[in-house]
Amino acid sequence: MFPNIIFAALPLLARATYLDDSLLQKPLQDSRPHSRPERVVPLTLDSHLHYTFPSLSSSDNTTPLPFELIQDLRTWSSEFCLDTINIPLDLSVPGTITYTYSSPDSAPAPLTRPKITSHMSWVTSRSWKLGERIPLGTVGVRKGGMIAMEAQAARLDLRTPFIYVPTGIWDVLVQAARPERLPVDREEDTVVDCESKGVFPDIVFGLNEDGEEKEYAENVDELVVRPEQYVVETAEGKCVLLVRNAESCDDGEIVLGWAAIRGREFVLDWTKGRIGFGR
Repeated sequence: MFPNIIFAALPLLARATYLDDSLLQKPLQDSRPHSRPERVVPLTLDSHLHYTFPSLSSSDNTTPLPFELIQDLRTWSSEFCLDTINIPLDLSVPGTITYTYSSPDSAPAPLTRPKITSHMSWVTSRSWKLGERIPLGTVGVRKGGMIAMEAQAARLDLRTPFIYVPTGIWDVLVQAARPERLPVDREEDTVVDCESKGVFPDIVFGLNEDGEEKEYAENVDELVVRPEQYVVETAEGKCVLLVRNAESCDDGEIVLGWAAIRGREFVLDWTKGRIGFGR
């Protein structure tokens, strides 16, 4: 008789268990801290070494935008608080721009969870165009020893891949890289021996923390651009030197093209008005 009573009660016990929320299996809670949503778009490189990216505007989502527009705050609304740019060393792989939204409410799908950016060198800017003036103390080349000269400032220019350095530094780099021919009509005519990249020096920009430009910089020391960043191998197997003599610029200024941020994380922080170079 007792077995019959037990079996008869089983449906009631099962129903009671179903109704008791404390006995239900619950999903694990997300222990990660709250973070702002992001959206990732591709950077596309053309045959002239110019990057473009798609517009986020719903009214114009077909016309690609030139890369340099990403530097100008006036191009963007307040819905973004920072942009993270990644240009891979392998240029056959598309780069990316990761937009971080100021609030979850302003973010459309598709979204990804933000990364935590660390080990950054930050430079503060007072211009609407971030990176318009990067205070420097020195610029030089380093391979074992260091050859450097004083410098005042550099300008970030994402329209071009090329880095423009003072004549004294250019002359030293030419001795080390021994380009096969110097540019005449086409910038890509400056080519170097691909097998010799291992002996090329680093280009080192001393980011200024002292002197009259101190108020523009914080927590920064050096921006080091290595040969694998300033030399690019084309699909034809030709190695192009992405460095130029600053005298070839109209005003002779030091310019950091996108080769300087290639292979590192680069951040445009609109909230704090600064740029960050991954180390």
